[in-house]
Amino acid sequence: MSSRKLKVGVVGLAVGASHVKDYAKSDTVQEIVLCDVNESRLHEIGDKYNISKKYTDFDKMLKEEKLDAISVAVPNFLHMPFAIRAMEAGAHVLCEKHGEK
Repeated sequence: MSSRKLKVGVVGLAVGASHVKDYAKSDTVQEIVLCDVNESRLHEIGDKYNISKKYTDFDKMLKEEKLDAISVAVPNFLHMPFAIRAMEAGAHVLCEKHGEK
């Protein structure tokens, strides 16, 4: 088993905050990068977990960061375009479905 530490991103911090919490406790995660269009939530979660890399633009995050994996926690109707772009950038994708919609 590899002991390499991962660089992960989380997009959508309303639900994705729980992903950040778990990543922050993980021994296998070296760095977390955040993305959300809500700047106050972005800074609140970033400050809470001492995360300096924060983006409001998903494509800019993908361009500037080489991520091993991305948690896609945006509304369900946006899952596909976000997941496809993340995979095209070479990241593994974790996607969480919310509710019944």
